[in-house]
Amino acid sequence: MAREIGLSRLTLFELEDQVQATYGSALPVPWVVGVEVSKTISEYSAYADNVAEISGSKEIGAEISIEVSSDMPPKLESAIVGKKYLNGALIATVDDIKKQYGVAWETLMSDGNIRRYFYFNCSFSKDEQSNETVSDSITTQTYSLTGKSIPLPTTKETMMVMDEREVKELVASNEPKANEIQELWDNWFKVAPRPVE
Repeated sequence: MAREIGLSRLTLFELEDQVQATYGSALPVPWVVGVEVSKTISEYSAYADNVAEISGSKEIGAEISIEVSSDMPPKLESAIVGKKYLNGALIATVDDIKKQYGVAWETLMSDGNIRRYFYFNCSFSKDEQSNETVSDSITTQTYSLTGKSIPLPTTKETMMVMDEREVKELVASNEPKANEIQELWDNWFKVAPRPVE
């Protein structure tokens, strides 16, 4: 059985219109160390005649943390977290407005296969920073961009994942939408991915 062993190509697409689900151009983030996703689950249950009649849960979003190198330039950080950038300086104000993004990345599988992820509607902030002095052993510094993924308001989509092996199988089987599926896979980091209907 294969396991995910790597992470690369994290790319953001500014969500320009939530209702129409239109995105801006790709913003690659090359200093990514790791991504952690914790799904937000809403549970429900109903009781009748003194017993549980129905229960279940549904995914309604996610908490996302992107660990990045401390070498990320202030200009890129300002674009991601919605801060002002002026004459080479990132400037935080109380009036900062966060941007919404679609977030794409891929993971390498231990068998060489590739999996690609896309979260449709996210915003991020840099909540903490920690620096240490150089001592007998040097610790490299990273920080986290943390945020939430919420559903698109009209389609209710929260995330999408595709597997390279499954894409190849669909294309080889002459699936009626094979060309669209292959195009989606090939352009994952060029244009914000949208499901093939």
